[in-house]
Amino acid sequence: MNTKYFLIAIFVAICHLTSKAQSYLPMENSFSFGGGIAGGITECKGDYLDIAGNPACYNLGAEFRHYFTPNVGLGATYEYIGSSKYQNKMNCHYIAPTFTLRGLWANGKQGFWCSGGIGYLNYSDELKSGKYGSSTFSHGYFAVSLGIGYEFAVAPGFGMQIKAECIMADWHSNPDYTPKWNRYDPDEYQSLFNNNLSYISLGLSFIIGK
Repeated sequence: MNTKYFLIAIFVAICHLTSKAQSYLPMENSFSFGGGIAGGITECKGDYLDIAGNPACYNLGAEFRHYFTPNVGLGATYEYIGSSKYQNKMNCHYIAPTFTLRGLWANGKQGFWCSGGIGYLNYSDELKSGKYGSSTFSHGYFAVSLGIGYEFAVAPGFGMQIKAECIMADWHSNPDYTPKWNRYDPDEYQSLFNNNLSYISLGLSFIIGK
């Protein structure tokens, strides 16, 4: 597994170093697709990650963006997060419209972007073992995503990107929230809303467009 990711890193470095002078990133419409690894960052008792011991998941995704200017774009994204361990399975499907801000340099050959989305996540799991017994579960949730990435051109209208993203779903009001004026320690941080499903991913994507 370590060798695999090392070879991917070498491939990315070679693509970056050998990109031609006339290369550029898409400036109007772009479509990206790729994948990576993901993991849960919340604890929800009795779900797949709890039963399976919080294993690493795999992530696949695709995104379309239309840039109104080279720095501002709207689009739509689809993300899939899946995992299986000890006969237990989990599947997550996330879809959302997105808003992207991008900074470009090197004559449009490189860019750094941040993106946000508000959409829908469908979570399902199939649990075959564990202290909670066998069960199946499927439910849809309101979800929010935040992502950042670095992209570079390999050829005219073609590039690659390295990105990190967080998807947060199953939002609810925090029953332990106390107004600041009524807290024993006014400087203690408390969130009015919490969520039970949060995933963070790191991956590579190919970009095509014009």
